[in-house]
Amino acid sequence: MPHYKIVAGLQSRPALNGAAVEIRQLDETSGRHVVRTADGEMIKLKAQNLVAFADAGVSDMRERGNAAFTAKRFYEAIEWYTAAISPGDSRPKANRAAAFLEVGDYGACEKDVADALLNVEPDAAAKLYCRLAKAQAYAGKYDEALESFRKVSGEVDTTSAQLQAALHRIRDQAPDCCPYQASELPSCRAGPMAACEFYTISNEDPKSALGGRFVQHVEQADRVALDGSRIVRIFFGGVGDGRHVLSTLIDLRRRLPSHAPPVEMTLNDVKAETLARDLLLLTLLHDLGVSLAGGDARHGAGGGADSMEPNSPAAMAALQLYYVYLGVFVPPEQHERLSTAIHRLASSEAPPSLVSCSEVTWRALRGVFQGWATSPLLTVPLVDSMYNVSPDDGSELTRDYAGTAGAPQRLRWRRSAVAAS
Repeated sequence: MPHYKIVAGLQSRPALNGAAVEIRQLDETSGRHVVRTADGEMIKLKAQNLVAFADAGVSDMRERGNAAFTAKRFYEAIEWYTAAISPGDSRPKANRAAAFLEVGDYGACEKDVADALLNVEPDAAAKLYCRLAKAQAYAGKYDEALESFRKVSGEVDTTSAQLQAALHRIRDQAPDCCPYQASELPSCRAGPMAACEFYTISNEDPKSALGGRFVQHVEQADRVALDGSRIVRIFFGGVGDGRHVLSTLIDLRRRLPSHAPPVEMTLNDVKAETLARDLLLLTLLHDLGVSLAGGDARHGAGGGADSMEPNSPAAMAALQLYYVYLGVFVPPEQHERLSTAIHRLASSEAPPSLVSCSEVTWRALRGVFQGWATSPLLTVPLVDSMYNVSPDDGSELTRDYAGTAGAPQRLRWRRSAVAAS
């Protein structure tokens, strides 16, 4: 979760005093904090000019939170609402519950709604129960969501009505189905900032960042020239599901000699969840490279084509990539491998060695991995419950695919950089 503070005592730009800014990182050279303003400007401020919300002396904190919420600065709104909490006033927590819903922290939303309901007017209770039902539905607690809707007196808003109808339809038509099969559920939020989805789907054709094209196997002139003697640096803004990154890696693999300098890629996206998913993908790709190199790429052992034999580590790594990126379901064995990879990232104090990022970015990415590591999606037998595929069937499918999977004989991984906007 982003960290915010209030600007105070700034003489060079007094108009910023009282404004909330997001703390991005510490500039070790100047000793100042790099912060991002509400307008997106990046500036450096001394620690003495940054104070906690509770110490800012702002009287209209809840109103400031409402303004941030309207502008879709939900994490900032959470800070304002937290500072505005006072005994006997349920409004800050009710408002904060709405912000937690928007950022996908459904557990915190439920807790704030429960606290707000202890001291709220009857007219406001209906809106809170709808908010609670939405959080429960998105957390997979469908029965609890229906029970919350039953407590609403009077009419509900349009999205709540659609959600309630969809929950009834799913329960009535398939009462024994997996609770995560929620494709029929409508969106509860008009403009979510960062929902806890596992990945973001793009709709573009994959393209190499090197540009250009091949016509009848002849490289056209509009391609970026590579002579193999200089470091290649590429920036991907709004990286999404990383399809252009993969296309570029394939392009580079074909064009660069083995002795070429490293390639540095910067991945940028507004959602930490998106970058976390891409980092997981790159980590699995790196694991495949290690397997193809004979188990330990650091020692230069060569695995070659023989490494892709059925059930070999390389074949299993390639199959893992397929299911993560393209698969409709995940067999139990691959699901366990995926869970292991996520837990490894969630427990790491620092990013993997193949990437570099700021401390703030890694804290956000690690938080996503920790959320995935504790999600029921990583512990329920998805294949059995959603697709009626037995473990034996899934294992057989794994063996069959592993016998035909194709991959490069050798994958040379280069150091990349991951950055959040």
